[in-house]
Amino acid sequence: MACLKTTELLRKTFLDFFQKNNHTPVPSHGLVPLDDPSLLFVNAGMVPFKKIFTGQDLPVSRQVVSVQKCMRAGGKHNDLEQVGHTYRHHTFFEMLGNFSFGSYFKEEAICYAWDFLTNILGLDPKRLWVTYHASDHSARSLWQRIPDFSTSSLFSERIIPINTLDNFWSMGATGPCGPCSEIFYDQGSHVPGAPPGHPAHEEGPRFVEIWNLVFMEYEQVSEGERKKLPHACVDTGMGLERLAAALQGVVDNYETDIFQEIIQESVALTKKPWQGPHKVSHRIVADHVRAASFLLAEGVAPSNVGRGYVLRRIIRRGLRHVNQLGHEGLGLLSEVAKTVVKKMGSFYPELVAHQTHIFRHLLEEEESFHQALRRGLKVLKKEMVFVQNTPPQPPSAPVSLSGSFVFHLYETYGFPLDLTQDIAREKGFDVDTKGFEDKKTRHQQKAKESWVEKQIVADDKHLLTNVAYPPTHFLGYESHQAQGNVQELLQNHISCNTVVQGSFFLLANQTPFYAQGGGQVADCGTIQSLENSPISCVIEVSDVVRKKGWYWHHCMLIKGQISKGDPVVFVVDPKKRLMVQANHSATHLLHHALRLTLGEHVKQEGSFVGPHRLRFDFSHPHPLSFETLQRIE
Repeated sequence: MACLKTTELLRKTFLDFFQKNNHTPVPSHGLVPLDDPSLLFVNAGMVPFKKIFTGQDLPVSRQVVSVQKCMRAGGKHNDLEQVGHTYRHHTFFEMLGNFSFGSYFKEEAICYAWDFLTNILGLDPKRLWVTYHASDHSARSLWQRIPDFSTSSLFSERIIPINTLDNFWSMGATGPCGPCSEIFYDQGSHVPGAPPGHPAHEEGPRFVEIWNLVFMEYEQVSEGERKKLPHACVDTGMGLERLAAALQGVVDNYETDIFQEIIQESVALTKKPWQGPHKVSHRIVADHVRAASFLLAEGVAPSNVGRGYVLRRIIRRGLRHVNQLGHEGLGLLSEVAKTVVKKMGSFYPELVAHQTHIFRHLLEEEESFHQALRRGLKVLKKEMVFVQNTPPQPPSAPVSLSGSFVFHLYETYGFPLDLTQDIAREKGFDVDTKGFEDKKTRHQQKAKESWVEKQIVADDKHLLTNVAYPPTHFLGYESHQAQGNVQELLQNHISCNTVVQGSFFLLANQTPFYAQGGGQVADCGTIQSLENSPISCVIEVSDVVRKKGWYWHHCMLIKGQISKGDPVVFVVDPKKRLMVQANHSATHLLHHALRLTLGEHVKQEGSFVGPHRLRFDFSHPHPLSFETLQRIE
């Protein structure tokens, strides 16, 4: 068992065991989900297989095994605030899992798990406890047949029924679901805590869940309806860090080899011991450098939106604790990242392939934040003294930092909310998070209104959005010219039956005119009466605005008159359309060139596409040099 204590060998042993038992090894998917907009990051080992469980995709094999990279920071599953303050919370972690897609079920899953833990890894069976959902009598029966349980009456006490959602797994409000069995490891009577299901279970870390076996046999159709799946499946998950702690005889995941090598680099650079008052900071630096390295290796770049914002929060929280450790110089995170690459690069080659990119980004982010951190901390400390000396109203109210001030720190000094919360918590202050979010939302809306470049139609706020017609049928992909019928006319904000002069808005049942949207300008052109119409008209179209599916044409009457119900011909200006199309295509070419030149992290953040020029917005951590611009061009 001694050779299995390193996490590197533990990964290999897990994969080898299931390969010998006819499982196909599947490499880890990336942390960024490819086609799942509901998630910021892959947060569980089963996420890459969601479409297989739901029957949308076919598996490469009916039995697979994987070691999946996972991230729980940002979004619904966010462990960021707990990281460093507990033994087991991490932003980045690795999940070992074996999966059956309609092949084996409960009996084989239970036998595989017990065999691997007791015979392959050599864990003491007397230290293992299992839970099952109270309604899952077949699982209980299968556990009782395990020799270590069946030969001793004492062992039957270690099979615990749980009648809560802790032992019934579901993907969401609807979808595949089923009962599960969790395997716990007893770390010894010297550690506080009680067995699972006991009221005192959460009072200490003695019993740690190391493996969850999910028996997916149902589909939740609605809140009150659940039906059997065509094929029962197995989804398991075992945290590598927790399992390594059990094998290495430590309670704290941060005392395992995979963290200690990283932490010892932090200790060497800061000259602060790992144990004692600096433990939390060393934990956070180690965890956050690991997480940041993997995100950077996948092309996520620090920014103020989406995944880039989460990455920036992680890096800056790490830098805050570098500061707590009293380290004055620059480059600590990038130096610690070298140990991450050395320790984990053999299993995750993307770390080695992108190590220069990782180190550069960490150093640049550290340089940009270093001065802001110093200035921001001074402002924050001054505010805390002021708030401390100002009696709260009412007197019983908690001492709290206002949302306006916290947003000022965020907007001026780049302080993420959770960084301010960390510091405030240490000093006994609350934070008005709702006030912060309200202020941030108003600021974002104002900023958006100031930079979105579009043609503003003077009266478009008065356009009707409750007209009694179906949405306009758009024909512009098929033709530049089409016939339609006038449904509504709007002049001087008033619906009218006929227009005889001036500007107005026109709504028809169908149109080939493209409406402005997504940064692209609308078509222009003409509307004319049919050849045999008793009253001829010529109308210029300068803009088209889409409101709730209706295409309102901004028009100027040049000749004749126009009335509701008239049949007309819409003619798009082909020259302008072609020029806009060319610039639209150019934005895609530019995006590709940016990704080739700067890296896969480049994502479109906005654009303007007109007939004479285009603009493409993207995030990148530093300005582009002249040479880089030439390469892009």
